[in-house]
Amino acid sequence: MNTYPAYKASGVSWLGEIPAHWELRRNKLFFKEMNDPSQDGSEELLTVSQYTGVSKRRDHVAEDTGHLTKASSLIGYKRVQSGDLVINIILAWNGSLGVSAFEGIVSPAYCVFRDHGAIDSGYLN
Repeated sequence: MNTYPAYKASGVSWLGEIPAHWELRRNKLFFKEMNDPSQDGSEELLTVSQYTGVSKRRDHVAEDTGHLTKASSLIGYKRVQSGDLVINIILAWNGSLGVSAFEGIVSPAYCVFRDHGAIDSGYLN
């Protein structure tokens, strides 16, 4: 791999040195947490896993049951736009997050983040 001409201390012990022309910024400067609840629950139900990232829930349902969820209603589920970063907070430790290619809704237990246009969501994914 090519190296950069100069490096500097990042100030983060586990990160070590970074290229001298890079800036270190906190994620909260790039993302805003969204909490836009569904009014009628009619949107496409999405899910997040470490294997598939964000995907349509119906693609993971056995045809014999046909049930997308055990919830009695999807009203209040969080709306997701294409390009949003969605994190399954309970399983974030194992990589259950991804950038959505779909519009839809996710469980209220998930976190949905929208970038301010300063970052390439494909890179994050």
